[in-house]
Amino acid sequence: MLNDELRLAQSSSQDTAREDVRPKTEDTGNPSTNTKKDIVPASNETAENKLGLQLFKNIARDQRDIWTSPAHVRLGHADWLVPFAEVAAGLMVTDRDTSLHLSNNPNTLRNYRNFSNYGAAGMAGAVGGLYLWGCATNDPHK
Repeated sequence: MLNDELRLAQSSSQDTAREDVRPKTEDTGNPSTNTKKDIVPASNETAENKLGLQLFKNIARDQRDIWTSPAHVRLGHADWLVPFAEVAAGLMVTDRDTSLHLSNNPNTLRNYRNFSNYGAAGMAGAVGGLYLWGCATNDPHK
């Protein structure tokens, strides 16, 4: 079963359209029902979690996948894409009106800036802590 998945992943990487590839079951030919295990990454390139050159290759591949993803939108994605687009459009329409209602008081602006900086520092600390925890437990998924 694993060899079939690998062969399907390699053959799907040669296609220009990246679609979900679910392997067929051996006896019935129907798609298997456990889709969480059957999801194949869009690209079959190995994504090792290493620092150095491999990190930059992974970032470049991720950016390529992100920026080319609109070309891979299918009709089946409409169930999540349409509500997302509606919310995004609503936020864009009300952006100017919302910003006019915010305070321009220097003290308030300083508080907003401090809150933002503390949040960024906290996120950076959390990322660093999770990285160190993963190194300490020898588990790269933590």
